[in-house]
Amino acid sequence: MTIEDDWCMQRYNETTVVEDEGRIVVSLPLKDDKSLGDSKGLAIVRLLSIEKKLRRNPNLDESYEKFMKEYEELGPMEKVSAAVEGKYNLPHHSVVREGSITTKVRVVFDASAKSTNGKSLNDIMYTGPKLQRDIFDIMLQWRMWCYGITADVEKCTVK
Repeated sequence: MTIEDDWCMQRYNETTVVEDEGRIVVSLPLKDDKSLGDSKGLAIVRLLSIEKKLRRNPNLDESYEKFMKEYEELGPMEKVSAAVEGKYNLPHHSVVREGSITTKVRVVFDASAKSTNGKSLNDIMYTGPKLQRDIFDIMLQWRMWCYGITADVEKCTVK
């Protein structure tokens, strides 16, 4: 692990809080230069593109709206007034998986989208240490067992 990785783990351990309702809150591992430009224009362009796509497909529109309402109810997203300035607007888009049994529509947030100063949210954050093994190593180890089990964990909260 690098010095940055150690700092990220220390920051994680010091700032992680489990709230009364079970929500886990962690501070972002921001670099010293945390300056971001305006991202509202790009976010609006992406939103208009999504709305156009949704108007062409009523089923997708309904699924997308359901997801966004649920996301707001769970707490990671909140409505803000148009007068709020100085916040980073995180562009997003939908991904449709027709063959999926559980979640047909997934919303993907794009923290790599550049703001007006050429930096993205990902650019001003440390990545932290690699916490998982390489997929090749995992798949190779799976071949040693008689059975393999997979699962999909969806929006769970700690209670």
